[in-house]
Amino acid sequence: MYVYDLYNSNLLKNISNEYSEYEKNIINQTYGLCSDCKEPKTFWGWCKSCNSKRFQMAFQWTSGNGIIDKIIKDSQLTARNKREVIEWIPYDRLKNIQFHARGGFSTVYLAIWLDGRIRTYWNNETNQLDRKVFKLNEEDFKNARNKETRSPLQKNEKTGFHVVLKCLNNSSNDTEGFLNEWKNYLKFIYSTMNNNCDSIRLYGITQDPVTLDYMIVMEYMSYVVIYFYSLIGICKGNRPEIIDDTEPEYVELMKKCWDSEPNKRPSAEDLIECFKKMRSQYYSNYDRVQVPENEVIIQNHPLSCYTSRKINYSTELNEILKSSESSESLEHCRVNEVDYLYPVRGSV
Repeated sequence: MYVYDLYNSNLLKNISNEYSEYEKNIINQTYGLCSDCKEPKTFWGWCKSCNSKRFQMAFQWTSGNGIIDKIIKDSQLTARNKREVIEWIPYDRLKNIQFHARGGFSTVYLAIWLDGRIRTYWNNETNQLDRKVFKLNEEDFKNARNKETRSPLQKNEKTGFHVVLKCLNNSSNDTEGFLNEWKNYLKFIYSTMNNNCDSIRLYGITQDPVTLDYMIVMEYMSYVVIYFYSLIGICKGNRPEIIDDTEPEYVELMKKCWDSEPNKRPSAEDLIECFKKMRSQYYSNYDRVQVPENEVIIQNHPLSCYTSRKINYSTELNEILKSSESSESLEHCRVNEVDYLYPVRGSV
């Protein structure tokens, strides 16, 4: 039973401890009532009940793979908001596909999605959910003229949305592994909404018609990546060198996070509050200290960047930890099925 179905039940009296803040907002009608079905909306401008029916009416499409179809359709039927929806995206709707980076398990491309991502509100005139696109600029058409660009923009294609394509190498022969990774990431997105956290968005799945490899169409962000394998190094007792002049409160937080005693490490909730405080402090401080002209250029730490490779989820990590020479000291690092690091902004 979905949480808003409980609205008129006696369980409302006890929601303070049973539901996340997001779920409480739905139950308490923070987002208002849907003007069509009169059910509580599940996000600003989003009605799960109505939108799931709208998606279902458009289920004539197919990816050609029944399992992928089911994952996408399930996401559309259960989505409480735009972040929890993914789509099947025809490859010919992706333009200006350009190589960006390569890892041990995947290849990343930049592209323009002509249709753009789903927005929150239903458009009664077009009888569709609104989509977000931008007017393409001269730089986009310049990239289209590059010989290395695949599916270049045409002159009549004036709008689109910049995305990242993450191609999992040989995924056409490892559909199960490909789908396991992204099913778990969808669960992660669901949990981030419950905890008022941000996450990189997945827009959908497509397939390269030449290699037949599947690609994830993702939000484009230019943030620094923290790769999964560094987690194991921390579990084994390795600690990166702290760069001089790092803010003291950040140094303190880092040391807490890698404390050898798991119970002394901050929880996810603690980190959220800490980052909120830091953001508020730095964003509100307009008296910035000027950087001296003779400031030493800080080089990246040689161990701060890794080549990505496939990790068979929590089972393989636990086997790695179990087989380690120092397995006794790593016992506290064992993880549950989805308690591992997911792709973050800019991940390959």
